[in-house]
Amino acid sequence: MFGAEAGDFLADRFSLATGDFNGDGRDDLLIGAPLADGPGNTRTDAGEAYVIFGSPAMDSSIDLAKGTAMLTVLGDNPSGNLGFTVASGDINGDGMDDLLVGARFAGPAADGQAGEGEAYVIYGRPDLGGTIDIASDEQDVTVAGAETGDYLSIALASGDVNGDGFSDLILGASGAAGPMNTREQAGEVYVVLGSGSLANVVKLSEVQPHLTVWGAQPGDLLANYLASGDVNGDGKAEVIAGAPSAGRTEGDDRPRGEVYIIDVPDAPGSELDLASDQGYIRLRGGAPRDGFGFFVTAADVNGDGRDDVLIGARDSDGPNDSRNNSGEVHLLLDGGELPPFTDVSQTAPDVTIFGAGINDSLGFTVASGDLNGDDIQDVLAGAPMGDGCGDRAEDAGEAYVIFGRPRWPATIDLATGGQDLSLFGAEAGDELGFSLASGDIDGDGRDDIVAGALLADGVENARENGGEAYVILSR
Repeated sequence: MFGAEAGDFLADRFSLATGDFNGDGRDDLLIGAPLADGPGNTRTDAGEAYVIFGSPAMDSSIDLAKGTAMLTVLGDNPSGNLGFTVASGDINGDGMDDLLVGARFAGPAADGQAGEGEAYVIYGRPDLGGTIDIASDEQDVTVAGAETGDYLSIALASGDVNGDGFSDLILGASGAAGPMNTREQAGEVYVVLGSGSLANVVKLSEVQPHLTVWGAQPGDLLANYLASGDVNGDGKAEVIAGAPSAGRTEGDDRPRGEVYIIDVPDAPGSELDLASDQGYIRLRGGAPRDGFGFFVTAADVNGDGRDDVLIGARDSDGPNDSRNNSGEVHLLLDGGELPPFTDVSQTAPDVTIFGAGINDSLGFTVASGDLNGDDIQDVLAGAPMGDGCGDRAEDAGEAYVIFGRPRWPATIDLATGGQDLSLFGAEAGDELGFSLASGDIDGDGRDDIVAGALLADGVENARENGGEAYVILSR
């Protein structure tokens, strides 16, 4: 799948998702291009997002320049970056997945708060298609950030946090400044409950969400990375938030990175302060500047019925710190049993996956899906700075699949063949693995891989940094 124009950045880091948006039983693709320029290229970097319906007979090549998307979503504000984040979930409870699309720099000029960030919900339906222009308010729900510079929707997720059958919105605002604006760029997380009657506009400057979480310290950038999963097995999703700039200690201002597992309170209007409150699990990275928490997701990778926590640490240095910035992925298989605080330098994760080569940046992206049909989720991990097959193409990018299993080894070293499948970028500089997702695109009952190559150059390499995305069907 080729980006429509040079510089569109199709399939950016958080710009891939899947969901059944038209109710036909197959997962569809939702792909963002945050630097696309809107109708007639009249809105510079406003961003666009596209839906491609899943099918057992999907075209082998899709060129978005030819209008092949079944749905195109157009960003409103120039430089708003619509499509930088995308996700899916059944927000209105009608049995079909809805589109969640973020524009981290957007903001209505009429409010005088350009740049607070916005997130949009577009409800799935059988006749979904055509064009939805945010400038004409054609979306179903808009969630607007509270203040200028909050960057609401820099991360997006969904999950049923209260067990009512509706997917709930989980939104990150890494630029937000905490209680009374006293912690610059500490970051905040918001939970807005799904409903069959969700308001068309939710302004966080005026409406208190179900839950607000404040980052612990200035500069933590909480909520740059978000996920959800039922980690403790209570039937409700917990919020998982990464803060790779957190974890600075007295006498050492270098961030070790932190990840928080948050059990969402039942009470509406709840507030949680990570600087002081209880009621969450905190994980701290093992070494300064490892990028611990640079990506987070959750999936049941050992088949015990509870979601496990998967954490990317893209700048970690491999076994015995022998591979600079090779990257690591950590698996916590019993996250619901963790104590309130765990220091990974003292208590090793259940599983650590080591990147294959120096500067590969494994853990830049992490995803999951049941690719082999054994009812256990498998791990997908991106290493976009990997140098391809045989290290013959600098920064071509790589992605790996490690099948889920009831029993995992403590370590898996990709340099010695611990992976079950390897994907290599087509050309130097493509950075395959910059984004990853999975879904049952062809409807055969097994999840398929979706991988983005942000800097790939399109048809005949004629669209520099247009971006490309690939679907690899499970067999």
